[in-house]
Amino acid sequence: MQKMTLISIIVPIYNVEAYIEKIIISILKQTYTEFELLLIDDGSTDQSGEIAKAFADQDERVHYYRKDNGGLSDARNFGMQYATGEWINFIDGDDEVTADYLAHLVAAKEKGAEIAIARFFTIQDDEHVDTVTPPAYSGDIFLQDADQALETVLSQKKFEVSAWAKLYNRDLFTDIQYPFGKLYEDFYTTVQLIDHANQVAFIDAADYAYRLRQSSISAGTFTAKKMDGVELSEAMIDYVKAHRPKVLSFAYARAFSTLASLLLQMPADNTTYEQQEKKIWSLMKSYRYHFLFNFQLRFKTLFAAWTTFLGKNIFKKLGQRNVNRK
Repeated sequence: MQKMTLISIIVPIYNVEAYIEKIIISILKQTYTEFELLLIDDGSTDQSGEIAKAFADQDERVHYYRKDNGGLSDARNFGMQYATGEWINFIDGDDEVTADYLAHLVAAKEKGAEIAIARFFTIQDDEHVDTVTPPAYSGDIFLQDADQALETVLSQKKFEVSAWAKLYNRDLFTDIQYPFGKLYEDFYTTVQLIDHANQVAFIDAADYAYRLRQSSISAGTFTAKKMDGVELSEAMIDYVKAHRPKVLSFAYARAFSTLASLLLQMPADNTTYEQQEKKIWSLMKSYRYHFLFNFQLRFKTLFAAWTTFLGKNIFKKLGQRNVNRK
């Protein structure tokens, strides 16, 4: 009988006491059982740590570590130090996964891939995977080389460049870490990881439940710290230009999406972040020319790019109308 592969699941925790119990339970229900769960308490000030520690005291697969607050990147890097598995998986502390999440990812990586990627679906603030039905997909698995895989994740049609919903061969992290103290850290790092992979497996199954929260990094109001998204967008484009120039159009499109999101988070009467808004808008206008006729991209991105020709104020009005349409 073939030995099962040990997977190290790393879950950064920071002030998610309303959700942490649900995510841990959803992980412990996995049909694939050869895993260790590393709960990294990133200096929580609520009861998140106590809840997580209680699970570690009851289940030998669960390990609890507490550290000073350093952000999501630092928590992931910290967890890697204690991971003993050959394969690494990241789950955010306010999300959840279906029972077959790991089983599907393992089946995908067995096709010879160094990264396996699943689809995701969204759940609302008060929902739970046991009470919602994930979208029904085929479960088909397909392999792509690095260039093809970057096109797939950067186009944002079915898969994302986020750290989660992926299974990574540990060796890929030999010279790669998440950038310390940065927001929007994962899409830049994921691009590097895919660049280092010979094969990437995609599975047409939605097993990762991404929780929609107004306080999440990609939602809510703009802060100066979110300019990390601009910095890492530029870094990602430079990296792709140097290592995977064939997919540069897709990199510009993905960066444009991040910048558009940041712009739409700014207040209508923006005087506090006037300089930041000017830089974001300038980059958006520059990036759009690199992908306007790339029809492999999702319609939403192309429509947004063409809308920029109507001017910033109209773009923001149309964009906000789309954001608020629920």
